[in-house]
Amino acid sequence: RWQACRAPARPLTIIVRTSLTHPVLLSLLALSASLLCLETAAAMPVKHIVFFKFKADTGDDKLATVKDSLLALKPSLPGILDMSFGATFMHDRAQGFTHALVVDLKDKDALTEYAGNADHVAVITNHIKPNLDAPPLAMDYEF
Repeated sequence: RWQACRAPARPLTIIVRTSLTHPVLLSLLALSASLLCLETAAAMPVKHIVFFKFKADTGDDKLATVKDSLLALKPSLPGILDMSFGATFMHDRAQGFTHALVVDLKDKDALTEYAGNADHVAVITNHIKPNLDAPPLAMDYEF
């Protein structure tokens, strides 16, 4: 994918001889300079955030298994840069959500790999879904 570059580290100086100041030539020169500014966009990291509403009777042992199972995914998926899972301590603002998962991934491709990973799907199926009061809320953005 392509994106227009930001201000270059070193400005590009173009010297134009007065004999080349024809309007068409100047337009072509400006177009050429703008095309030089296009660069391949670097893959941006992705933040994946999921909010969970666990049932009130979900015990600490089950929640510890959820946490341990999620965090155990990091070594097997090189696209995961960092991850954390925890319970809210601000219940009055959480709108019923009890826990959050935050995963920093290398890029969008790493998010796709993470989402489809068999171990990840198994954690969701075996440890998370059976203990939820409501569907989770998930959001992903590049940063």
